[in-house]
Amino acid sequence: QIRNYRNGTALIVNVHIVHHAGTTVCGYMRQAGPVTQFACMVTEKDNDLTSRWPKTNPWTHVETGPTAKLLRTKFHMVSWEYTLGSRQTKMPDRPLAGVDWENPDVVSVYVTRDPMDRSLSGDGVIGRMFGSENERTPDAWKGFANSFATNNYALGRLVHGSTNHNCMQGEDTPSECVDAAKALLRRFTFVLDQACLGEGLAALGRELGLPQPKLRPAKIHASAKDRINNTELYDFIRGRMRRDIELYNWSK
Repeated sequence: QIRNYRNGTALIVNVHIVHHAGTTVCGYMRQAGPVTQFACMVTEKDNDLTSRWPKTNPWTHVETGPTAKLLRTKFHMVSWEYTLGSRQTKMPDRPLAGVDWENPDVVSVYVTRDPMDRSLSGDGVIGRMFGSENERTPDAWKGFANSFATNNYALGRLVHGSTNHNCMQGEDTPSECVDAAKALLRRFTFVLDQACLGEGLAALGRELGLPQPKLRPAKIHASAKDRINNTELYDFIRGRMRRDIELYNWSK
């Protein structure tokens, strides 16, 4: 896969769980070569290809090779983004495990992230539902602690549709969900950690023959425990996300 990318035939596919450094990764890929107009995701704006590429993702096993070859004629990297909120939903249209990740013309990338930090990254949906972190009331914090944001957010998307288990049951999520996610990530070309993203992208760049990344200094946040500032609530959220945390610690 790496050799084919260097030869100009393999396509980078970034599986992006929202708030897992998608903007930074796309920015680096934009520095390194041609990408799509919007967030490195193929959309209707890329109209010269819309009649020939699948409108859903992940691709099926048989779609993977031909679609990667098609998109590589115009782009060197694409991203699939998965998110879920009160007003927006984007789960994988089919199991990620069904993609032909072993295809020699696909270089797969996944950025892993500490689930506690991810849950606190904040966005418009979280702000509308629970208020800003600095102004959140005790009742709003309790609502946040029991929300989609703390319910195995990454794990649930990685294994969506690929296991018979419900992988978004909070603390009661079975270990088989983690096993399924591990089996998926073992098939990826690169797994990076957002905690050391600059070093990870630099290493990826060296492997793929890309220019070294020019990244803005990362914003330094206080620890999740300090930001939540309530030991009981912090422990509850950690318990609720224990399977997501287990996957993250393994993926590092």
